[in-house]
Amino acid sequence: MKTNRWTARVLACALTFAFAAGALAAPVTLEEACAPVYLEPGKTADYKTATAKFAEKCVTKGTAAVSAYEIAKENAERGLEPQEGYEWRTVVWDLNFFDAKANRYGVTTAYRFENAYDAATYPNTVFDEETRYDETGNYRDGVFSVDWDGKTWTDCRVKVRFSWGETEFIRKHDRKETRCSVVMSYLVPEGFDGIVSVLYDSRLKSNTASVADAGFYDAARFLMYRLDGTEGFTLG
Repeated sequence: MKTNRWTARVLACALTFAFAAGALAAPVTLEEACAPVYLEPGKTADYKTATAKFAEKCVTKGTAAVSAYEIAKENAERGLEPQEGYEWRTVVWDLNFFDAKANRYGVTTAYRFENAYDAATYPNTVFDEETRYDETGNYRDGVFSVDWDGKTWTDCRVKVRFSWGETEFIRKHDRKETRCSVVMSYLVPEGFDGIVSVLYDSRLKSNTASVADAGFYDAARFLMYRLDGTEGFTLG
């Protein structure tokens, strides 16, 4: 097919536009979207959420802290199986509630996760209420994907061990304190340091919202911890 000057010019313009559009479509990072405040290891932050009973009108106040962070290929004790090219990154949140309402009515918490490199592509529907539980009533593993090292990794998973009576969820009543630990494990490509674990006030309906949405993120209501670095820790 012959190409005249006019056709060549149109093709050149189209290629230029496509390149520009691709540049404009570059992912928005979490820092660009909301300037997040990350929790430091062992540092305690205030955490306010709804009680399990009377959730719409009853609020309990407590604290949250990250007590452990682990990076491993597998962990049989936690039910984390190895997968070629992937690694498990696990964070342990310790929650303490000090008022009588938590002791009397129970506690609800809400959780999600973000991609520090691409704030707009995690709709968190892996935690949709209708698909959150399996047929036995346990939390179902979430499946998601990330772009890393020049490819898309589609077998990423998240396990949340946050359920009354499970060994991963420890609840004690001591001097009207309600204490619990929530373990969140993420299967991601080896070296991927972009997962951000989030706890937030369960009264907020945020599963399908993006932190890239204007005015959505509030540091006072969202506690964030980034699973970066190459070594884990356990605090005494």
